[in-house]
Amino acid sequence: MNRMQKAASLALAALMAAGLCACGENATWAAKYGEATVPAGVYITGLMTEYNELIGQAPADAKDPLKAEVEEGVTLSQAITQAAKDRLSDYIAVEEQFAAQALELAPEDQAAVESGMTGWEFFRTTYEENGVSEASYRLVMENSAKQQRLFEATYGPGGSQEVPESELRGYFNENYAKVLMIPLTFSTSEDSETKESADRHTREVMDGFYRQLQEGADMEDVYYEARKLATGNEELARPEPGTSYTFVNKQNTTYDQVLVDAIFSAQVGEPVQAETDGGLYLFVRYDLEENPQDFEGYRDSILMALKREEFLAQVDEWAAALTGVTYNEEALGRYTPEKLKFA
Repeated sequence: MNRMQKAASLALAALMAAGLCACGENATWAAKYGEATVPAGVYITGLMTEYNELIGQAPADAKDPLKAEVEEGVTLSQAITQAAKDRLSDYIAVEEQFAAQALELAPEDQAAVESGMTGWEFFRTTYEENGVSEASYRLVMENSAKQQRLFEATYGPGGSQEVPESELRGYFNENYAKVLMIPLTFSTSEDSETKESADRHTREVMDGFYRQLQEGADMEDVYYEARKLATGNEELARPEPGTSYTFVNKQNTTYDQVLVDAIFSAQVGEPVQAETDGGLYLFVRYDLEENPQDFEGYRDSILMALKREEFLAQVDEWAAALTGVTYNEEALGRYTPEKLKFA
């Protein structure tokens, strides 16, 4: 390479570097509204979230999942990108509404933010490789806390659309069951004789527990004996009375439907055995009204179950009505699902 060629090459390299720097600088923000600027990292975080939530929609045999159509004329990549853009608009809408209603984050909200920051510590390398800073991740956690505060200011006590106590209690009584339950799993051995012998023993043990209850034994005593047997620890500390209950929500549970049906058809105080493909269950159902603190412990969950979808629709309405927002198309076009890096 002669001197002129070398000089031209260096000049071209400098020009390209300058162009890259300019692009990088222009792509550091995702949107602006009023005097506020949303960092690109906030958008990228949403892009990563939507990728993880939607990637399962691609056909299992797709060679390139992001190019697969998830609906007519829409690829998975396009769906993820649009969802991330919608999430960005929701972010701005929440920020504006939070300010408009003059709300503040309470100490418990700040605690929730700090709890959410554990996600940063755990996935820090992945976030940083995708261009997300700790500051941007914190903004996302704070926005989530603000959204929760807006929800409570709308539907919680004293809210603009406060949900009556009677409605909350009605949902609790209809959808929750309080039980003390002993589970025993069936053997997973592939040897039929071993499995048959083990499962027969499991049934004998459960029948023994059931007989104790029929003869008048207290369920908490039997539960304690079952825990010692399961752990193989005869010195196992006895649980404090009333601390071993399970609350089953029939609208949101991972229990087998056979077991859920048995629980909700059971009479209060009567021991019941139920069998699923995975094992045996022995339980006693209790009165939901016997301890007022039981309802209080689920008040927030019930409110969320009743009003979450309605509130999310409201956030979408706020987002659709946004004005004075400048979206950085350079940044939104630069950060795509195809460029995301996952370990």
